[in-house]
Amino acid sequence: MLALTSDRFIRCVSVIAGTCCASGCHCGAPVTATTMQARDPAARVAAIQRAANTQDTSLLPHLVDRLDDEDSAVRFTAIIALEKLTGKRLAYRYDVPSPASVASWRRFIERRRAPTPNPEESSAH
Repeated sequence: MLALTSDRFIRCVSVIAGTCCASGCHCGAPVTATTMQARDPAARVAAIQRAANTQDTSLLPHLVDRLDDEDSAVRFTAIIALEKLTGKRLAYRYDVPSPASVASWRRFIERRRAPTPNPEESSAH
């Protein structure tokens, strides 16, 4: 079995995404939950890479959904995108994904989306 280092895996993912773009996967298309759920893993990788480059944090829940993708290249690209957008990894391992680590990411995203209480409003009551 061939072990892939992070650098080697990144190169492989880049080749896959490049092949996708060359074959017409609409690399310039807007990123949506649907594009990140495409049937083709290379199209999912390309969509995730575009999501990371947009800096659109509204896409974070959709990126978290890809952490339990059946394709390891998709999982790897998703965690790299999440790290780029949040600065966190939360001990997630793309090569050994676990429901607990995905759940940690879901909780993290929910906490980020929850409104922060305004101390002035709570002291006014």
